[in-house]
Amino acid sequence: MDAPTYAEQVAGNIRAEVARAKLAQTTIADALGLTQTAVSRRLRGATEWALSDLPRIAELLGTTVADLVTVTPPDA
Repeated sequence: MDAPTYAEQVAGNIRAEVARAKLAQTTIADALGLTQTAVSRRLRGATEWALSDLPRIAELLGTTVADLVTVTPPDA
């Protein structure tokens, strides 16, 4: 199996933070002006998150953009 792409890893970080914050996809969608389906596709990694969306997502989740985009190397 191929290693996840950077975009997939970022999506995973965002998914984890959404779960911790218990935030509904519709809440994220409303804040970003997206549909719930568009948010779902981004959370699954089917569509990449726009860099311009990351500050608002971080704010909603109570975290930083750095936390959302930091990935751990596979052998760490």
